[in-house]
Amino acid sequence: MPRIRLVGNDIEIDGQKVARVLDLYSSLRSCLEEFIDKADSYKELDAKAKSLDERIKTLTAEASEAYDAGKTDGYAEGREDGKG
Repeated sequence: MPRIRLVGNDIEIDGQKVARVLDLYSSLRSCLEEFIDKADSYKELDAKAKSLDERIKTLTAEASEAYDAGKTDGYAEGREDGKG
């Protein structure tokens, strides 16, 4: 996965300089570094979010199946209790 960084006044992607930033004062540099860090970690966070979404779907399906099975078993037990 490509990495983007701010090195001095240069913006690098995988160690290759792609741009130079001019007239950076400290607060603007800090803001730019924050944006670059967020952009750099986006794909990793997106992959984690997708993984969690799939896990939630799986757990929801499993819970629904368990509920349906419990409801069916309870209905059957209730019918058996009513016969005696």
